[in-house]
Amino acid sequence: MPSIRRTLRLAPAALAASAAAPARAAPPSAEDFKVTYYLTDEDGERDRKLTQQDMQQFWNRARCECGQKIRAEITLAKATAIDSVQLQTFVGPNCPDGQLGNTTQYRPCALLDTSFPQTFSTTRSFEFEPVWLAAGVAPGSPQAIDMAIPDATCDSGQGSAGIWMCAENGQQAQCQPEEFFLTDTDNLNVSDGQTKAGIAYDFTAPVAPPTSFSVAAGDGAVEISWDLDAYGDLAGFRVLCALEDGSPVPGKGIDPPAPTDINLGNIYYTADQLCPDGPFGTAGGTGGGTGTGTGTTTGAGTGTGAGTTTGAGTGTGTGTATSTGTGAGTGTGTATGTGTGAGTGTGTGAASGSTTGAASGSTTGAASGSTTGGAGTTTGADLGSLGTLDYAYVCTGHIAATSSSARVEGLENGRTYQFLVVAYDKFGNPVPASGILTAAPAATNDLWDACQDPAYGGICGERGFCHCRAGRPAPAPALLLVAGLGLAARRRRQ
Repeated sequence: MPSIRRTLRLAPAALAASAAAPARAAPPSAEDFKVTYYLTDEDGERDRKLTQQDMQQFWNRARCECGQKIRAEITLAKATAIDSVQLQTFVGPNCPDGQLGNTTQYRPCALLDTSFPQTFSTTRSFEFEPVWLAAGVAPGSPQAIDMAIPDATCDSGQGSAGIWMCAENGQQAQCQPEEFFLTDTDNLNVSDGQTKAGIAYDFTAPVAPPTSFSVAAGDGAVEISWDLDAYGDLAGFRVLCALEDGSPVPGKGIDPPAPTDINLGNIYYTADQLCPDGPFGTAGGTGGGTGTGTGTTTGAGTGTGAGTTTGAGTGTGTGTATSTGTGAGTGTGTATGTGTGAGTGTGTGAASGSTTGAASGSTTGAASGSTTGGAGTTTGADLGSLGTLDYAYVCTGHIAATSSSARVEGLENGRTYQFLVVAYDKFGNPVPASGILTAAPAATNDLWDACQDPAYGGICGERGFCHCRAGRPAPAPALLLVAGLGLAARRRRQ
């Protein structure tokens, strides 16, 4: 009996121990992790959480060229027991296909981290440049992102991508496609109830710009018209204008958008304006003293630099440059290019410097158009100062993609102006849609002007209505026509 009593006394304790036993660990799943994307500013610091609109139309070519990094923060969603298996975290497009390593369409994604689930008990942050949305690692390149070389550039590409995670099952050294449990569409930036999606990117300018431009001069204004066969991915237009010497028109121009502003699809972006001092998060030039050396310039041939420039600097050179224009043909000639980067660095002695020249570029040639009242059209790929697409030259607001004309007002009569129509997509990738258009506004006399003209003896009433007085000159033919039309309308009503 004593032994039985002892057994009965132990039973409740055994039951309690059984109830307190930890739950059985489970393989990791997408629901176990929270992934949130943030925007960084010019200094590479976290700025704000990407909105759903940012996820759809923010990452354009200019941001890629400026290296405006994306920050991903990952943490465990809840305190659940997860198998202590090795996890790998990647960034890129279609990472499971890229891991196969035997396709030219998808390369292995850049590797951000290798660790265990418990390391995400506290939030971990990873940063990557926009180019990794469109690129895997180049053949032969290390896969770790701090050493990886992208197998693509910022020149073109569109799609969506983001963070991927896999859990190794221990059977093979690297993650296999079936081992990925978290995809680029698993994030907290897309609202509940909305279609899950990764980060959309588009580095390609619109492919269906308008054609057949014509320009007509008016009184203090110019109207530009065009034909548009298909909208494609166009979001809208803006017209740039300059004085005849290429300088900005006084009173025109707009402030460039801030790098962290939400893109509403009504502005375009260029790297020269978005990051004029060089890629985000980088320092300026380095070095001290003065020296000379040989440097190369891209687009402007070979020139003479000023010592060593790190990532930037200023360099000029004269050499052979190639300029390619759509509609204007391709030509090769001698040009001088000047490029300015994130700062100027000099050093003593011979050194090498690399800058970007200004003689090379791709533009759209001007289409044929009519001329009216001193207006005209120039053809070719030389877009002059307007070709920089500087915001100082913007002369209109956003013009909808469905529009076929634009009016620029506030101009001086008798003065010749230059105009350039720029098309852009919702991501803000621009393309010059026209060549340089020229026009000189001129004074015109409409019906009211004629009514007020002293030559007609003040035939207008106090509120601008026409009336006749004895001994006055006969009304102008235009006024008689209006009066006749009014009389005929009254008779028809009677």
